[in-house]
Amino acid sequence: MTIDFRHKPPSQKTRIAFSFLALLVFFFAPAYSLFSQEDAAASAEALAVATASAVADSGDGTVVGVEVTGLRRTREHIILYPLQRFVGMPAAEIDFAEVRGAVLDTGVLDTVSEELVQTEDGLILYVTVWEMWSIFPAPVFFMTGGGDFNFGFFFADANAFGARHMMVLGGMYGTFGWMGMTLFQYRPTRSGLPELLFLTIYQDSDVRNLDRYETVHRRYSTSSLRFLFGIEQPLSENLSVFFNTRLNHLTIREDEASFNHPQSGATHLRFNPGVSLQTRSRDAYFLSVQGLSLGYYYNWGIPGNSFHEVEFQGVFERPIAYRLRWSIRSGAVWRSGSDPLAEDGPQSAQVHILPGRFSAMHYAGLSLGMERVIARFNWGFFTVLGSMQSVFSYGPIGGRQFDWGPTGELRMYLTRLPLPAFGLNTAYNVSSRRFQLSITVGMEM
Repeated sequence: MTIDFRHKPPSQKTRIAFSFLALLVFFFAPAYSLFSQEDAAASAEALAVATASAVADSGDGTVVGVEVTGLRRTREHIILYPLQRFVGMPAAEIDFAEVRGAVLDTGVLDTVSEELVQTEDGLILYVTVWEMWSIFPAPVFFMTGGGDFNFGFFFADANAFGARHMMVLGGMYGTFGWMGMTLFQYRPTRSGLPELLFLTIYQDSDVRNLDRYETVHRRYSTSSLRFLFGIEQPLSENLSVFFNTRLNHLTIREDEASFNHPQSGATHLRFNPGVSLQTRSRDAYFLSVQGLSLGYYYNWGIPGNSFHEVEFQGVFERPIAYRLRWSIRSGAVWRSGSDPLAEDGPQSAQVHILPGRFSAMHYAGLSLGMERVIARFNWGFFTVLGSMQSVFSYGPIGGRQFDWGPTGELRMYLTRLPLPAFGLNTAYNVSSRRFQLSITVGMEM
């Protein structure tokens, strides 16, 4: 499901040149573990393969049923439904990697063990699971070298009602203003049924539009109220189409610091059809994603200027070797017209080498990188991500321009959460000869 917050924490100016240091650590620091034993996930997989081979060699027929243990909060049908496809399969065709994949695809469960057991009624697939963290407070903190910051608190439930639905409630405050948000995402149990999204955001913002050298060209304040309804329909295991409708009412407020601001606010009704292709894989460390997304937006001004948008997003994450993976991202957006309210920051280009308050109408960006695990603990692990980024942008402030440069990021992951819980990012823009530094704690909005 595509969610457009348009309030992501930006990256700002810093004089601390850590980018090259991070890249050197990435390429030359040895990956190590504080524990000499093999990874628990690798051991469990080896045991499962051995069990499957032993049962297959015995020639004991087909699987007649599935039993699951380890559930605490999750409803049993959430896991039984995806595992039903193994019922009726010959023992020799059971792939325990596919069993684990079916469990992981629930988004709230992982496997402890999988085995085939011969009973009087036939072969039973026994799966022991553990529930990932699903109810948790999510503190958020973001700070840049230029002095900007955001902090907030969200309460999230990724397994609402024990049925995999998502609920989020919270807010943020900082130098960019403040915002409050409520979200509910309905996720059906059975494949082939649509997901539904309901989102409400109220936001007060201090808007400053910068160029690549961080010179302020516009400054004003806004208040906005947004309602969004989205629906995503899967067409196959990896392909889906989506349609979002958003109503956004924006008011501009003038004060003594305002200058070059838009003449008036606007109310836009947005229609957003699109298509998404995505696959996921999980190893002992990473949840890797390969995906493409293409969306069209029509923003109908009632009142306000109407305009069109076309946006592309791509991600390619894939393991290269043990504890090492590719991390390639790209993004592009085109907008019609020249209304300053249609401009946006560089987040849609998926790059960090521009200031977060940078403003333009069009972007096309590419980030080529690799991520490596450098330390592991019982509670999580640390990685270093090094990349080379480039971005083309065009807008009334900076005109046509091309920027490029290296970035480095130190990340911390928690064992039960597949997304980074902490990030220290540095970037150097060769074109502007400026550094960026940002620190993120918690989820990134």
